Amino acid sequence: MTELSASAEATPADAPVVSVRGLKKSFGGVEVIKDVSFEVSQGQVLSILGPSGSGKTTMLRCINALERPDSGLITVDGVSLDYGKGKPRYRDILAQRRKTAMVFQHYNLFKNKTVLHNVTEGLAVVQRKNKQEAEAIAGEALEAVGMSGLEDRFPMHLSGGQQQRVSIARALALNPSVILFDEPTSALDPERVNEVLRTMKDIASRGVTMIVVTHEIRFARAVSDTVIFMDGGRIVEKGAPDKVIDHPQTDRLREFLNSLASREFE
Repeated sequence: MTELSASAEATPADAPVVSVRGLKKSFGGVEVIKDVSFEVSQGQVLSILGPSGSGKTTMLRCINALERPDSGLITVDGVSLDYGKGKPRYRDILAQRRKTAMVFQHYNLFKNKTVLHNVTEGLAVVQRKNKQEAEAIAGEALEAVGMSGLEDRFPMHLSGGQQQRVSIARALALNPSVILFDEPTSALDPERVNEVLRTMKDIASRGVTMIVVTHEIRFARAVSDTVIFMDGGRIVEKGAPDKVIDHPQTDRLREFLNSLASREFE
């Protein structure tokens, strides 16, 4: 890896890196995603806002092939899975999953492995890198998120913000076509939120394609190319941050933004 950026595999300039068409997903007969469609181009940041239960995390998990949609066509960097044609082949699921990397709310680090080993694990197991190459790539990724010098520490000796930055380094090291962030600051103390958001802003400035589920309105406004507001499993509003956040068109989005604003002053 010579630079930490989007996947080295070329995607045509006019083709989206991520395309979601007609996505539907139900649990126990309850439809949680209702005919959702959107695209994300190379190097863009898409932020997804919405209340709990609106389908945001489920949608990320469908893109990462951790959940199987009921129907819909999902394409990630040229690898397509059409769930309307039945169950995709496992090898195709793996191929699409390898185009993505996911940063979870609760870090999902191996507690018995050092910072370095947490980052090299996927490189060695999934990408079959040798030890020397994996450690070199991991070192670059850790430097990119401000964690150089802490390679030998274990997660229990890190703050929540530091653990999340290791999780981001792990995703970045895989050099995916898109990084999916599932409310990456929601489990952090308020004083640790900004350090993670600064790291994410820096990664976005490198041209890495990102889809971010977040409640951090200032981050979404400052970094996003497009903002989606979801409610009840549907996209209610979609557009540029200054349009969606600063000039909401629906009462539902205005209510949601007001609830976040009031929470800041509690």
